[in-house]
Amino acid sequence: MRLKNIFKAIGNVFMAVLEGKLLTRLHVDDKFPHIIYTCMLLWAAIWIGMQAEKAMVRVEKNKDIVNELRIEHTQMKVKMTSLYSVTTIEKMLAERGSNLKYPSEPAKRTDK
Repeated sequence: MRLKNIFKAIGNVFMAVLEGKLLTRLHVDDKFPHIIYTCMLLWAAIWIGMQAEKAMVRVEKNKDIVNELRIEHTQMKVKMTSLYSVTTIEKMLAERGSNLKYPSEPAKRTDK
């Protein structure tokens, strides 16, 4: 093929693109519904992928929050357990000026 013919073909393609007749010159107009359907399928696949990615990001954020809350819960549990020990309660009562003490002997049962 000669160089002149190549430039002429490129010029024809460029003019067809500008005039909007490229698809009709390539006889794609009868397959246009299939092209639209394929584009819609690709768009739907991309959209679903983006939604799945967004959901996974949300799941990861929630996992981090749950782990932080689990750590906080464990710390609170340890703190509450230490508050219920006898020595801590006696110390707290003494700080508040109470004279209550842990019983030195077991309780006596009084029957009627």
